[in-house]
Amino acid sequence: MGNEIQYAGVLATDIEVQTKGSGKFAIFVNQNDVLQFNVRLISQNPVKNPDINFYVGYSNRYSNIKDTREYIEESRIKNYEDELNKYFLGFTYKLNYSGFPIIEKLMLKTKLNTYTPDKKYLSVPTYRKGNTIGGEYFEYSYNIEEIIDRLKNNRPLGRVEGFVTDGDTPPFILWDTGETKYAIGSFKEHKYNLSGFSFEFNELKYIPFLDNWYDEIFHFPENESISYIESETYKEIIIALDNSEAIYKNEVISAEDNSLSAESNEDTDLNEKDLIEQFELIAKNDGLFYDRKDLINFHTAMKTSQLVILSGMSGTGKSRLVSCYAKALGLADEFKVIPVRPSWNDDSDLLGFVDSMHMVYRSSDTGFVDLLQSAGEEINKDNIYIVCFDEMNLARVEYYFSRLLSILEMPEKSRVLELYNTDMSGKLYNSSKYKREIMIGENVKFVGTVNVDESTFHFSDKVLDRANVISLNVVPYDTWKTLDISDKSKIKGTTLTFSEYQKYVIKKENLKPLSIREQQFLWEIHLMFNRVNRNLGVGPRIVKKINNYIENIPKLMELKRKEAFDLQIVQRVLTKLRGPKEQLKGILGLEENPKSKNFYDIITQYKDISDFKNTIEMLDRKKRELEIYGYTL
Repeated sequence: MGNEIQYAGVLATDIEVQTKGSGKFAIFVNQNDVLQFNVRLISQNPVKNPDINFYVGYSNRYSNIKDTREYIEESRIKNYEDELNKYFLGFTYKLNYSGFPIIEKLMLKTKLNTYTPDKKYLSVPTYRKGNTIGGEYFEYSYNIEEIIDRLKNNRPLGRVEGFVTDGDTPPFILWDTGETKYAIGSFKEHKYNLSGFSFEFNELKYIPFLDNWYDEIFHFPENESISYIESETYKEIIIALDNSEAIYKNEVISAEDNSLSAESNEDTDLNEKDLIEQFELIAKNDGLFYDRKDLINFHTAMKTSQLVILSGMSGTGKSRLVSCYAKALGLADEFKVIPVRPSWNDDSDLLGFVDSMHMVYRSSDTGFVDLLQSAGEEINKDNIYIVCFDEMNLARVEYYFSRLLSILEMPEKSRVLELYNTDMSGKLYNSSKYKREIMIGENVKFVGTVNVDESTFHFSDKVLDRANVISLNVVPYDTWKTLDISDKSKIKGTTLTFSEYQKYVIKKENLKPLSIREQQFLWEIHLMFNRVNRNLGVGPRIVKKINNYIENIPKLMELKRKEAFDLQIVQRVLTKLRGPKEQLKGILGLEENPKSKNFYDIITQYKDISDFKNTIEMLDRKKRELEIYGYTL
């Protein structure tokens, strides 16, 4: 195979061929009495070639599929078609003198039971027991110590036949013992030489495959060094890696980043304090009166996540508060409010759709896609963009926002939103305006405002796992103070760039871990939830989000660590405490003869890490709801 790149595809259908103007049939007998067939790509195109609709194969070139020439033409085509349709088709190709992509080598793999025609697969370098690694042969005994050791010491892992060597760095690789597969990562850069791949990383992690992942992966027997993973499963693996514990940190990189981070934070503490003060002044000028701690809470949530949800009774100014924050940052066209409509039931309501009759992309009238495209342009990457979904839960968020929810958990380089399929590229009249892929950078922040009443939908755990849910409190009316002239003159019309804003953020690799007591508290809460419902708990993702938030509280401000930890329990943990009395009575201390500790008992044990004032208030509220209604939301 040499250095030729390996692709994966399936036999195209007649309709696909006709739609793209490539003929009438996916497979037919050509003028040389040879069966000619078209293959559609299901793996990514790693070398970014101009889009090729179909790759052309000829039955006389391959010995692994028989052409039954003795049959009449219709039967001959049908038999070959039925046989090809059983398999994923691995291939390399070359362009002939007319520019046609001709399949050189054809490999077969029986299709997965989970395969559907809309699925895409991403290729991953795969090392197996007995691989040649760096020119040496290792006979592993079903462990990954050798391969981890080579990664730590920046030694090459060996060649991967058919994998592109000069494209984007794969975020992870696979190690296959024959019994278990492991994903190893996450990588930020790679090098390739005659001895194979070597990778750069800040933290090295590995995780074993989950059972359901095995249903979405395949390789061709002729080349075991490339695996193909279904795209959604691929994203799940990246997220799982990101949420796992590091087994090794690159101390050289971390030390440099730590010093830079410490230096930049010292320089920006006062600036960040100024930003909070501007935020508060602008809010007061707009007739909004909040405790400053609420504003600090909102700002910290915004800078540490891409999705924040503001909850509260109607009329408390949730949408206007987001607008005030945008003004404090100096945003104009970069800030957009999108009113959510009750009729939205899939992502086309937000993103738009392909009008195949007129061959154009119909963008939604919300202007959402236009803003994302603007934010992704090179010239705008140092601008901050905020999108506010007003009354976000008037429709089911999981329906119209589902693709964005998955994308936001990906590493930044992998946050790609696909507007339409590859086969439509170059076919749409306005494809130059609406490109197929939009890269969603960290410079785009999403906020949702929600009211909780009979006209709205409740959030699923998928949404709650990814968002800080902040409930805004109304301050006593007699404490309202209007701005006097001297206060108003303090409002400055400055614009903050994204790189300046990022100076307020401590990088993930430089975060100090939660204290042992904080970790123990979260673990006890997790076990308590798990005893009630195996689907309830404080997962690794939430622990990391809490840690990230607490470490990023602005210094020299009113919000202290103990209060912040309390807020995070309310905003990250108690949002998922919902259900019937029969299920939750043990957690909320309503059992007559308790067999284990309830939430209040655990709080009493850990009063040294927080007074848990807000947590207790929320628990009391949920407890009352259980007693009155028999359930809590």
